[in-house]
Amino acid sequence: MRKYSFIFFIRQSLNGLFMNSIMSITSIFILTSCLILTGCSVLLIINTNINLEQIDSLNKIVFFIDENYESEEDIEKIKDEIRSLHNTESIKHVTKEETLEKVRKVVDNQMKVAQEIAGLLGETTAETKISLIKLMEMFKKEHV
Repeated sequence: MRKYSFIFFIRQSLNGLFMNSIMSITSIFILTSCLILTGCSVLLIINTNINLEQIDSLNKIVFFIDENYESEEDIEKIKDEIRSLHNTESIKHVTKEETLEKVRKVVDNQMKVAQEIAGLLGETTAETKISLIKLMEMFKKEHV
């Protein structure tokens, strides 16, 4: 039995690579392609999972309590029923007054923007503001 040196095996492997260069290049290309496709698949799956988790955290349900349930006791009963649901994270009760205040702030901000645009166009937004104020007052009279 012959004893071969390490250099002999290196020389033989390089000789084989050069003799079968097309097959060597093809196999390297195929392995690289497979690794790239596998990496892209993993990235797609991870990205999909992250997006689904973000969408899941955005779920929000808004409900309005009928005027017949105006007492604090009735509202607390409704809150307790909602809390008993397994997928409820938080509950926030907003009163009519708070809602009207938020609407007023939004309308005021929108009116400022609309007035700036109208000023650039040479028009006025007074009629729109008057209509919105009347609508808010009418809403306030019905529910207060």
